[in-house]
Amino acid sequence: GVPTLDAVHAELGRLARWTGPRHAAPDVAGGGPASPGHRQAVLATWKLMLDSGRGQDGEVHLAGTARRPVARLSPGTARAIGAADGEPVTVTGPAGWVTLPVAVTPMPDHVVWLPQHSPGSWVNRGLGLGAGAVVSLSATSTEVTR
Repeated sequence: GVPTLDAVHAELGRLARWTGPRHAAPDVAGGGPASPGHRQAVLATWKLMLDSGRGQDGEVHLAGTARRPVARLSPGTARAIGAADGEPVTVTGPAGWVTLPVAVTPMPDHVVWLPQHSPGSWVNRGLGLGAGAVVSLSATSTEVTR
């Protein structure tokens, strides 16, 4: 029912002047920061520009320029689980695990960063959780993905 830009602005103007009843704001306490335990970390994740997205289907040359998926850990976190740069590390969540080579990176301790949707690293489906969740870490000797 808004055929023109002027009609959109008029509709928004009517909504802005609403004086009727409003719902009360939710009364819910916020959660505290995640507290990872021994051999655990807080998951950080983001989609890379070139990943396993559908927009790259059939574009083998473009996909070939994508960054290699890695699990980023601080030097202290890598040392704490016995993983060295380039060695595989397994990140485990309630739905499964992702195993990728470690890239030791200057970053906060007790955090692991994974590409969200890259070959071998499908965070939401593979781990069953997302950014900010606590995951388990283990150094592994063979690369396994799920």
